[in-house]
Amino acid sequence: MRDVRSYWKEIHALQATLPDFLRVTSGEGAVIEVSAAVAAKLLHAKSHRLATEEEIRARAADEDARNRETAEEELRRRGIAVVTVKHARSRRLITVREAKKEEERSHVENV
Repeated sequence: MRDVRSYWKEIHALQATLPDFLRVTSGEGAVIEVSAAVAAKLLHAKSHRLATEEEIRARAADEDARNRETAEEELRRRGIAVVTVKHARSRRLITVREAKKEEERSHVENV
């Protein structure tokens, strides 16, 4: 019984030093975001460690790329293409839809 009490005392003491949510990484390098309660147990068991800023940035970049690919694939599946073109007059990037609207406006003005 004493070991269980000391275990939980250590867990709660460690948890009190942590922010509400943080990122930890396992030995295999998987970065996960967990609550302080979960992180305290993982860190105490020494199965995980705090993730470095570099690991967090790499994970965020991978996640962004995956989300972008998923969104693009969904648009392709639905037959939608998003293309940006540089408009000659405005020197800014616009979508195809905006380019068509500007083309229609200029056509009406020239008639």
